[in-house]
Amino acid sequence: MQTILIHLRLATASHRKRLLGIFGHFGPSGRWNLRLVPDEGELCSLVQGETPGGMPAGIISGVPYAPKTLELISRLGIPFVGIGMTGRELAAPPGAAAFVANDNTGIGAAGADYLLQLGDFRSFAFVPDVKSRPWSDLRRRGFADRLARNGKSCRVFKPGMRAGPDAGLSGFLASLPKPAAVLAAWDGRGADVLTAARRGGVRVPGEMAVLGVDDDTLICEHTFPMLSSVRTDAEGMGAAAGRLMSGLLSNPRKWSGTTVDCPVLGVVERGSTHSPAPAADLIRRANAFISQKATEGIHADDVAAHLGVSRRLLDLRFRQFEPFSVSEAITRRRMDEARRLLGETDEPVKQVFRLAGFGNTANAHRLFKDE
Repeated sequence: MQTILIHLRLATASHRKRLLGIFGHFGPSGRWNLRLVPDEGELCSLVQGETPGGMPAGIISGVPYAPKTLELISRLGIPFVGIGMTGRELAAPPGAAAFVANDNTGIGAAGADYLLQLGDFRSFAFVPDVKSRPWSDLRRRGFADRLARNGKSCRVFKPGMRAGPDAGLSGFLASLPKPAAVLAAWDGRGADVLTAARRGGVRVPGEMAVLGVDDDTLICEHTFPMLSSVRTDAEGMGAAAGRLMSGLLSNPRKWSGTTVDCPVLGVVERGSTHSPAPAADLIRRANAFISQKATEGIHADDVAAHLGVSRRLLDLRFRQFEPFSVSEAITRRRMDEARRLLGETDEPVKQVFRLAGFGNTANAHRLFKDE
């Protein structure tokens, strides 16, 4: 009977699903002894033959190791399969080694595709893992690249580690133009985003859609609101790891160096995402009209008339989605035009303010000086 050591973080649902895939591959057989290893110290003892049972035939791991452990595994030449790795993230054993990984760039792209088809969000953001992880970086890149192809930009939250990894997250989420759409690196971070949004007074999904990764139901179905998530093929990863281990044991030269990428299975939609409210489209059209007509002397009532809504409703929607009022939006646009004219033309200051749409040049002088 051959012993295969399995080292996974079984506190997470994705690692438990990987274990199911491994068990499914090897099946009930008197040929295999699948031994779960709780920590790195015990693994080192087992591979050095310090416990009864002799040397293991192979190791399947979803946990990155310290350099000393990797050097030991490499020196002893034990076949090694890494799950959730590509071999680039760690000094992989140079002997018989193969890897199974998520298509992390594809995960980011799938998240972007889903959020883009939901509707017209005004901003998009990515919240990475607390620690710098290669898989988190790849998900961010896939998300940002797919957004860029569709003419959208991506803001990235940068944790302030001195004050704690989530310091500033509430403020970051509150600063995003609404409605906003956020992809978190994994479901645990998605739960962090929901908590930070609540602290910052951001309504989910009314003002912000939040999407996680992994479809860990223990997390996703116990947040408020329930978290939508990109579903990865964790069980398929485990089955692929089992096949690679069988291959390494039978023909190490053929299988060593193989990397298997597991595709995305789709998005599981829950309460944290839905299409932006019609109010968001109203704000978008209002801002477009202001941008075009502010220099022609319009007022807030003109914007409401153009949109076919009451002034009261327009003011209400601006309070929901903007940090300024309708009148302030008009003034901001005129100020921008005044700056441009002062910098690019030789027009007198009084004429600049008139061309920018200010009816009262004395008031314009005061506003410009204040700003």
